[in-house]
Amino acid sequence: MKPAALLLLLGLVSACFPVNAQTVPPAEKETPSVTSRASGLQKHDGFISYYWDEKKGAVLFELSPAALNREFLYFTGMGSGLGSPELFADRSSFGDEALCRFRRVGMRVLMIEENSGFRATRGSPELVQSVDSSFPTSVLASLPIEAEQDGTVLVNANSLLIRDAFDLISQMRQPTQVAGGATVRGQAAGVNWRLDENRSVVDLDHSGSFPLNTELEALLTFATESESNFNQPDSRALSVREHHSFVALPDPGYETRESDPRVGFGSLDFADFSQPFDQPLMRHLVARWRLQKKDPNAALSEPVKPIVFYLDRAIPEPIRSAARRGILWWNAAFEQAGFKDAVRV
Repeated sequence: MKPAALLLLLGLVSACFPVNAQTVPPAEKETPSVTSRASGLQKHDGFISYYWDEKKGAVLFELSPAALNREFLYFTGMGSGLGSPELFADRSSFGDEALCRFRRVGMRVLMIEENSGFRATRGSPELVQSVDSSFPTSVLASLPIEAEQDGTVLVNANSLLIRDAFDLISQMRQPTQVAGGATVRGQAAGVNWRLDENRSVVDLDHSGSFPLNTELEALLTFATESESNFNQPDSRALSVREHHSFVALPDPGYETRESDPRVGFGSLDFADFSQPFDQPLMRHLVARWRLQKKDPNAALSEPVKPIVFYLDRAIPEPIRSAARRGILWWNAAFEQAGFKDAVRV
């Protein structure tokens, strides 16, 4: 076939079978740099530095390679309360506490809660790996990467912050009450509450970042089609603040102590698969303060870091002064243990 005829034939084939634009893969968008994405945004430096994107209403975590490879403590709580005796959800109530880490996978960063209930504290690396692989972790959020530069990424943290981290919904559906010193679940209320993300936002008025911790809060709105009364003005909409704390792990050197049932301490319980065969699998460590003497050789010494309590400024007198005196009475007990002014208010 002559070249001219071949070109004509190819042209006719192209005309009969036009290319569908949808079948052509679009060119991949280049990921912006951190500098360009954060241009014009206010940065809050701290343990987890973050930016606030006013136009999108989004918090952007800045995660360096070091931040992507470290464990940290994560706490949740109530920034505001319901003021109802039917629920265990007062202002400053604590929620979950967890050991977490970030993990980058492709163009997303996962926030993973480690499973600290199963360990091998004195085991070989192989045993530690075996225990880690035998029990599940929990992915709390998947954060999309919006910018990248020299290993540092900017991620949109809204899906982590604008969620019911305190698990308030389950309490509103089936209230938790204190009875006989224990928390018990009541009867299901029959009201189907849900989180309304369109009426929920990050609350910067109660957020900030510091060298050892980052504090972020969200105003969450819960909605229902039924009528329910938890002291909210609208029976079908309830808005409260939930708090998130990201805290650096303490310095090494803390000495653990096994719990003794003869002493009334709270304990941290976990299964330790590196225990000798003649020891129980479950271990119970005392939850205690990390007090260290400034002068280890002195019979009575001030601590390196005292125990500090803060009183709410809203506490009226004379209750405030009485509360302060009551707390400081503990110093008499700590003096018997060799510490001077161990507790401060």
